[in-house]
Amino acid sequence: MIQSNKHKVFADEYIITNDPIVSYQKAYPKASSESARVNGYKLLQNTTIAEYIAEAKEKIQNAREKNLIETLKAKDSANILTREKFVEMTSNVAKLTYNKFIQSKEGDDAETYSRIAALLAKIEGFEMPKRIEQKTTVESINIIIE
Repeated sequence: MIQSNKHKVFADEYIITNDPIVSYQKAYPKASSESARVNGYKLLQNTTIAEYIAEAKEKIQNAREKNLIETLKAKDSANILTREKFVEMTSNVAKLTYNKFIQSKEGDDAETYSRIAALLAKIEGFEMPKRIEQKTTVESINIIIE
């Protein structure tokens, strides 16, 4: 723990600015630029101050990483919800198309049935990259509906 209040001001300011001269002048406003340069670097050599600065910078880095992780988790959750809604909508369209096919029994039954089966297999698998599978699924729906 830093004993002097002015040393703590210097260390806190150094954490923000990363400039020992500016930090020293913040703690000691009457200091000249030359004495601030010399004494600022001396204070950085002080083990107590150096440890305090290192710990504070590590805490800041950890907080940034945690914030980044939380942001990525939030985006991922949004993507999962969007993906689930897409699967649900696509599945509903496929089921409606299938029901329409079963009721009408018009056209080439085997070809239409195989298209629907292929579409449902793609929805169940959902193994390809998201953009490709969504594009493929939407194209398949258009083929079935036409």
